[in-house]
Amino acid sequence: MREALAYFRAKYESALGDHMHPSNPLRASLKKVEFRFREAERLKELQDNINTSTARLTLVIILQAQKVARVNNATMRERMHQITEILAKQSDDMQYQMLIQKEQSAGLRELMLEVCAMGDRVKLQEENDHLMITELQESSATLESLGKRVSALFLLLADVRDIETRHRYFAGPDPTFQKPIIFEDALGFVLEIPLKWIRSWN
Repeated sequence: MREALAYFRAKYESALGDHMHPSNPLRASLKKVEFRFREAERLKELQDNINTSTARLTLVIILQAQKVARVNNATMRERMHQITEILAKQSDDMQYQMLIQKEQSAGLRELMLEVCAMGDRVKLQEENDHLMITELQESSATLESLGKRVSALFLLLADVRDIETRHRYFAGPDPTFQKPIIFEDALGFVLEIPLKWIRSWN
């Protein structure tokens, strides 16, 4: 078709020249056919360009998607690795804290046992101190009573010694008064002897 049109134009266009104006049906048909062929070529070229651009764009999108996927996979792996490290560290920290709490609990338990034992010892010591205080009070009361008895005994001994060492004055009986003779021993006992007994041999 294209060759026929070219042959037709080469053969008749120079002959027609300016006589072939738009009102000429043959020239108008030729123009329309030529326009259609040109539009078809342009459309085909545009379609080829679009197909080529689409293929290139598709390839670029695929490459970019692969790159993004690799980046995302690497980022995801890195983040997962970081999260794994953080979780492992937290697990180690938790185990360490649990170990410390266990040791502290054991220490507190031992301390409580020591405090309880100390309380028992203090209670026993208080009971012993109370018994000792009671015994001391009783001993003090006994010593006080014994001291009073010793003091009374010393006073009695002092009185006895005073009586024993006291000077005695004796005088002969006076028959005028007819008074009995009084004898007093060292212990203070008094004995009255009538005067007539002394004068009587009986």
